[in-house]
Amino acid sequence: MTQATLVQLITQLETLELDELQKLSQAIPVRLNALDEPTRLTQLYSSLVDSGLVCYVRQGSLKQQPRLSLVSVQGSSLSETILEERR
Repeated sequence: MTQATLVQLITQLETLELDELQKLSQAIPVRLNALDEPTRLTQLYSSLVDSGLVCYVRQGSLKQQPRLSLVSVQGSSLSETILEERR
């Protein structure tokens, strides 16, 4: 971001209403945490390797995995089915 863009943003802050400032105030920490997350993960993995708890960390482990959605299933639960089959 250039200095001119930063000055323009600060100037626009002065024109915001109270509710807009509150929303912005809530959005900034969320954005900062999102930017800081990869750094914290890298530090965690480095400390695990340094302490000897793990030998290496796979490269793909820093990527966020997509969330899987739950699937509704009809019938008995899995645990009930396993117990029935064992009898």
